[in-house]
Amino acid sequence: LDYDAILAVGDLKNMPILIKQLRENGIYAPIITGDNLNTVRLLDIGSSANNVIVPTYFNLEILNGITQNFISFYKNKYKILPNTFAVQGYDAIMLLAEAINKANTIMPTRISKSLKYINDYISVSGKYSMNTRGNVVGKQVYFNKVVD
Repeated sequence: LDYDAILAVGDLKNMPILIKQLRENGIYAPIITGDNLNTVRLLDIGSSANNVIVPTYFNLEILNGITQNFISFYKNKYKILPNTFAVQGYDAIMLLAEAINKANTIMPTRISKSLKYINDYISVSGKYSMNTRGNVVGKQVYFNKVVD
């Protein structure tokens, strides 16, 4: 077969096993996975993780002050760099707070409506905009690649 990469999406329990088996069988092509493998646990399979590419919404190199301040605070408090899940949790709470402030109430239906009209809200992982269905639109996606 002639291919440039392998797309393999699955859970954190089984995907590392599959990746390791592919490598043990001589398949060294890049493997593109889902964002649930965006964790240091992927590195538990050692060199088999080389050339695995994982999408993420968070990039440690985003240069805005909000992002850099969060990274600095998190690193000082927990002694490690924040991962995507820490950032997504923080962003979710901040978006909810923004929606509550805009709605000027804690009534769920009004908060929900307010959330749907958030536009260009700057948070740790960059800008958030929502459409009327409540979906995030225009979000920047980055890719982490395991090297050595």
